[in-house]
Amino acid sequence: EEVFGSPAVAESFVTRLLGRVAVKGKTVEVEVYEVLGMVAEVPFGAAEGAAVYTCAARAFLQRRFGEALELLERYSGCDLAHSDLRSACQQYLRHPPPDTWDGVDVLHEKF
Repeated sequence: EEVFGSPAVAESFVTRLLGRVAVKGKTVEVEVYEVLGMVAEVPFGAAEGAAVYTCAARAFLQRRFGEALELLERYSGCDLAHSDLRSACQQYLRHPPPDTWDGVDVLHEKF
């Protein structure tokens, strides 16, 4: 998170937040980002879509599922991450998660 939040990375690379995970054997979660490419090489539409997607992912992690879904509808992505986040928003709007939900995916095995 510290690396992706740094100005040097933001100026050089287009990224999008995929979520938060806690890996096996660790108690602290980390944010996971996808690097889409260097700023100069990623088409503007893709960079704009990544920014909107990251806003949607942050809204989702803050339990603002309706807002996240609206943002995803503005970004017409059709990849697996977009589809998964959209489905999770719809699911949690129908059946909200427990109050203890913090949006962290806990990975029980190392890859």
